[in-house]
Amino acid sequence: MNRTLLFSSVAIVALTMAGPGFAGQGGASGDDMATITQVGEVNGTASQHQPGNEGNTATITQIGGTRDTATQEQWGNQISIDFAINGKQTITQTANLQAVATQRSNGGIGAAGDTQTITQTGNKPNGAVNTTTTQQINNPLGQGNTQTSTQTANVGSSVSQLIGLTIPGNTTSGNDNNTQTATQSDQTSSTISQSMDMATAAPNNINDKQTASETKTGSNNNITQFMAVGVQNSTQTASIDPGINNTINQTQGVASHDNSQEASVGVGSNNLIDQNQFTLSHNNFQVADIPSGDSNFVEQIQQMGSFNNNQTTTINGSSSGRALQWQGPGVSGDLQTITQGGGGSMNQAGQADANNFSATSGNGNMQTITQMGGSGNTAVQNTGLLVGATGSMAVVSGVVTRHN
Repeated sequence: MNRTLLFSSVAIVALTMAGPGFAGQGGASGDDMATITQVGEVNGTASQHQPGNEGNTATITQIGGTRDTATQEQWGNQISIDFAINGKQTITQTANLQAVATQRSNGGIGAAGDTQTITQTGNKPNGAVNTTTTQQINNPLGQGNTQTSTQTANVGSSVSQLIGLTIPGNTTSGNDNNTQTATQSDQTSSTISQSMDMATAAPNNINDKQTASETKTGSNNNITQFMAVGVQNSTQTASIDPGINNTINQTQGVASHDNSQEASVGVGSNNLIDQNQFTLSHNNFQVADIPSGDSNFVEQIQQMGSFNNNQTTTINGSSSGRALQWQGPGVSGDLQTITQGGGGSMNQAGQADANNFSATSGNGNMQTITQMGGSGNTAVQNTGLLVGATGSMAVVSGVVTRHN
């Protein structure tokens, strides 16, 4: 028998059984369906638990509530053999103040991945505030998993998406063809965090995608994207349009290769783009684009021993902006390009690679800065870090900098 757990004063519960599977018990059956609907709740709680079988579906809908909580689990007893395969989890919370939504499952094997979807929608000025979304797929061999989260017109809200190694005792991980997508529209003081946390540089950590976007008058928002060691043929894409005082952080781990990091800020000012690829990365792209806006800051870093990488920053119609590009010791065949155009003034650009002309240093690197129109712009290029050491570049009081 399947069980749907419900803790609430008002609820509509629907359950369809397609076999003898039992919620919370690892069995051979799948294709179970569980549905909870709550309307106008205060402190309502909806909880669904299904075993790690194939094709189970869980759905929770909460409308017009306050401080409602929705939790879904498809896994079993937190053991690596209890996979959820082709599982589907869906939570929808509408005009729900301080709503919390949590989804968790053990990842699928092969291409038979799991799907997690959360939608939280508010109606300003009396809509959702401080809503929280958490999606987690524990995948010792997780492949083909999809996480999607959408928040609209929420204030002080957060999205957290994790695909990675969190099962106790598991020491190997292989992840490929996983997708994380998060969208926040008309948000303020909100965050998106996406993480693919692989344990080893397994050769099949490939074709993963992270996409995060802030749209429609966002301010004071933060996007963080992280991929751990050994990822390849994977992409991180983040966009904010328009926006003020927002931050984008993108990180790819050691020995990552053939990947791309792409970040863009539309019309907006005082935004930060930070892109970082760790030691021994190669054949990677970092792209930052700001078509319009003032006082924005871009920093792109590729660390020691990287090669055949490309860093590109394009900023147009901007004043008082700053763009820095840095590549660590032993880099070779790398390309750094900064373009500041559109007649802006007081813009700054700095490029450096840490080759020190020793026998182990790299070669064949190229640095290009183009500044067009405007006045009072500054450009600094440093190869070899002989000026101020560590991360060099220069100017300091008039800014540009890096040193560290």
